[in-house]
Amino acid sequence: MLRLFKSETFDQIEEIPIDGRIWGIDFSRHTAASNSNPKSEGDPSYSYQMAVASGSDVAIIFDAAFLPCLHVPRPRTVRGLVFHPRLPILAIGDGSGYVAIVDYDQEETLKEFNAGSRINTVAFSPTGDFLCIGTDECLFALYETNVSSPCKSGIFFSVVSF
Repeated sequence: MLRLFKSETFDQIEEIPIDGRIWGIDFSRHTAASNSNPKSEGDPSYSYQMAVASGSDVAIIFDAAFLPCLHVPRPRTVRGLVFHPRLPILAIGDGSGYVAIVDYDQEETLKEFNAGSRINTVAFSPTGDFLCIGTDECLFALYETNVSSPCKSGIFFSVVSF
């Protein structure tokens, strides 16, 4: 269960049912309405989305009203997820060792690859040029990304060895 509270009084205002354990939560850092021109929080058209990593083998993306707008099923427990800092992309890591790169505006998987072991965490660098993945094998991999374009042909991942 995900609970929302008022900031002034800490009174609960809503409960969002989530099946399974919650493994992670992240908020998008840009407005989905304009990928190339991010808005600031003071802009009235500013929007955000929230993603939840669930033990019920699904990543759930919620809109700014906290309504579920996209479910991304995975083969096993979603253990980590992170929004790209500039593009409408969500990286999702699961218990089967796979990472999915999802364009949540287009509602499609751009890339999926096996990281070799159960995923524990995923994180984009502040500019989105790198994706770091931590696994159960006590190793991490850093993937360089080409984020010059949010289209399929403009995104690639290559391993930087450690």
